[in-house]
Amino acid sequence: MQDLLNKLTSEAGLTAEQASKALNTMVTHIKGILPPQFASNIDALMSGKMDTSNLVANASAPKEAGLMDKASDAAGQAKDKLEDMAEQAKEKFTSLTSDENIDALKEKAEALKDKAEDKLEDLKDQAEDLAKDALGKLKGLFGGGDKDKA
Repeated sequence: MQDLLNKLTSEAGLTAEQASKALNTMVTHIKGILPPQFASNIDALMSGKMDTSNLVANASAPKEAGLMDKASDAAGQAKDKLEDMAEQAKEKFTSLTSDENIDALKEKAEALKDKAEDKLEDLKDQAEDLAKDALGKLKGLFGGGDKDKA
């Protein structure tokens, strides 16, 4: 801060008191237009307690970079997971559509068809037996039996 006071007195032609008042007015104004959390940094800068050697590097790396890095990492992880899921789906589809699986499905379908045909044949036989039995009972009710026995 003393360096700045010296410049104001030597280059601007101000007295020490005028330079001090001008500097304090500028600092107060700067603190007023910046967010409050920067006040301590301004005080440290003006008192010479702040290391200014890396100010330019810090200023050029916005705090948003951390957020952008996190977003980029999350997007990368999501991309990797989607690629893994796509590869797994492809492998599953390939295995399901393999010749062995198709042949196995054909065999199962044929076995089910045979079983259904057998069941239908059994039901047909049962229906015929029931029809014969019902016909015999109807004939018995109406006196229709064997004509040879009379």
